[in-house]
Amino acid sequence: MSRRIYRKALLRAVEAFLDGSPTAHKRAQRIIQRFYHAINSNLRQLNIDYIIWGFSFSALTDSVFYEDRHFLQKMRVGQ
Repeated sequence: MSRRIYRKALLRAVEAFLDGSPTAHKRAQRIIQRFYHAINSNLRQLNIDYIIWGFSFSALTDSVFYEDRHFLQKMRVGQ
């Protein structure tokens, strides 16, 4: 996966959480699972993509973050 693909996946997950519907929440979780599968299947070790993107996707697995609309909106604009 390239940097652009990770960014698009992150934005899709953020948009799904902002949607707030139960199906959107499940869609966001699937996007995050695909990220972890892709990042781990490449080398099975710490790599630059995981260092760059891991925190952002990891935050979206914690309800403290994915239920915080302000945090999600900041992620959407890249702050």
